[in-house]
Amino acid sequence: MASVVSAYLLPVLLLFLMKNAASINAPNGPIAKTQFGPVKGIYTDEAAIFYGLPFGMPPVGEMRWKPPQPFHSSWAPSTYDASYARPSCYQLNCLNLPDLEETLECPQDNKFSEDCLHLNIFTPLPFNPTEKLPVVIWLPGLRYIYGSATYLLLDGQFLANKTRSIVVTTNYRLGALGFLVAGEGEGAATGNYGTLDQIAAMRWVQSNIGSFGGDKDQVTIMGQSAGADSVALHLMAENTEDLFKQAVMMSIPFISHKTRAEALQLSKVVAELLNCTTGNMTCLHAATPQDIMAAQAKAVPAVPYHITEEYVEWGPYVDGNIVTTPNLQGMFLQGKLQKKPFILGTTTDDAFPLIYDGWNKEMTKAQYEQILQLLFLGKAQLVLKEYPPVMSGDQRPKLSQTATDLLYACPTRRVIRAATNFELSDVWLYRFDQKTEAKGVDLWGSDTAECSDRVCHGSDVPFLFQTLKLAGLNVTDEEQSTADSMAYYFGNFLHTGDPNNLGWRVSSQHQVHPQQPGDVINWPKYNKLNNYVNMKFTAPTNQQEQGYLAEKCDFWDNLKTFHE
Repeated sequence: MASVVSAYLLPVLLLFLMKNAASINAPNGPIAKTQFGPVKGIYTDEAAIFYGLPFGMPPVGEMRWKPPQPFHSSWAPSTYDASYARPSCYQLNCLNLPDLEETLECPQDNKFSEDCLHLNIFTPLPFNPTEKLPVVIWLPGLRYIYGSATYLLLDGQFLANKTRSIVVTTNYRLGALGFLVAGEGEGAATGNYGTLDQIAAMRWVQSNIGSFGGDKDQVTIMGQSAGADSVALHLMAENTEDLFKQAVMMSIPFISHKTRAEALQLSKVVAELLNCTTGNMTCLHAATPQDIMAAQAKAVPAVPYHITEEYVEWGPYVDGNIVTTPNLQGMFLQGKLQKKPFILGTTTDDAFPLIYDGWNKEMTKAQYEQILQLLFLGKAQLVLKEYPPVMSGDQRPKLSQTATDLLYACPTRRVIRAATNFELSDVWLYRFDQKTEAKGVDLWGSDTAECSDRVCHGSDVPFLFQTLKLAGLNVTDEEQSTADSMAYYFGNFLHTGDPNNLGWRVSSQHQVHPQQPGDVINWPKYNKLNNYVNMKFTAPTNQQEQGYLAEKCDFWDNLKTFHE
């Protein structure tokens, strides 16, 4: 996959650098005056950008596996150079790759450090620090083992321009460095540091975004996949109420978060692979980040998971404080979340990468039936009747469709319907169904080409961020139309709390025309009164959609494979 993407990526990056060389090297970049001193960024044709702003003190040395400390140093009277990205947090499988040979699942510069608590800020032009623009905080996803503020597909300049909002992308600690739980020893790691890092970034935004023209009272937190899971956790926490106004969750995987015992078991294997005992922090601190990444990779097959955790080996666990229950879906169903507006959505083929990455050869009918027997035990025959195998050939497409309904589409419908029963009327549901004409390229680095003609997990993200061209992909007029329509509706939501209320203007140079004039359709609130209508993002025109997967989701609701 790396060689395929780099063939696209190398010429595009060179063209991008040449195109923006004047603005990148310009002596008169934008300057923001912060409490720590002045910050100088860069201009592009689309935005003013400030890279690599520290929101926490470096979690290195004795601060490894400690809660983040708010950044408190001052660089005044010097000016902080925010013209280039700082390293990302260490992540599995992104190490030791030749320059520019990374997949799109790794950061652009492929540089890593434990000193990684930085965020990037993208502001629309003209840069005006006296404005009060709405703010997006994007929490990267990718299984809590990948994620970076500098992913190519998460370049926020186009989204900032199209929505006239400030986009913040942030790092947080990942994998064992972010979520290790090391028992009861002195100073033992207590885990959930990655989630605490996210909260620290959100608090930094509250204290500092006004220096960049942002409104701290108009913050939307957004994420996809594990990033959406993070957003949901913050939506259910009691100590984040003042940090954001509303939320967007894209393709949230309703996984069961680990119990403390399960988190300890996973961390115990890592410690043993590092020749340490679980609670011996002196030994664990002596390990290099590379050693920890290697142990993390080897630990995964040795630890049993809930079936929905097979793809999310690391992540938050139930600590009774940040995470209060393993059952995220149950919190929604019980209405135990902040009563704030949110948008929730999925893609048509969400689970295909999950199945194909986990099963890399053709699946027989007998194997398909055996998998369902193992998953559903006494209920397996009911599932097989609802989702019978195809008569012949590879059964992975069938299992992928089953998994999409089971893990994404139907839990999403279930929880948003439940939300409307708990004084949550300002909620909207979408389905993303826009294919790309760039065949053979999986945007998020999967080894399978199965997603080249499907709308897989994560395919809505580069449309929202308008970054397909940065990935070296040709964008058709229809694809751009869908991207602009997402900017229109999401931009409305950022500014007004409703995807249908305009209430804002964009520059005439980059005016957002959602599809064709006159094609703007109402995106109804998702509720019984509106017949549970969702938006379907697709070309040539978006559609109001009623009853999508109704029979399938009714089946899963009645089967009760979930816990309330």
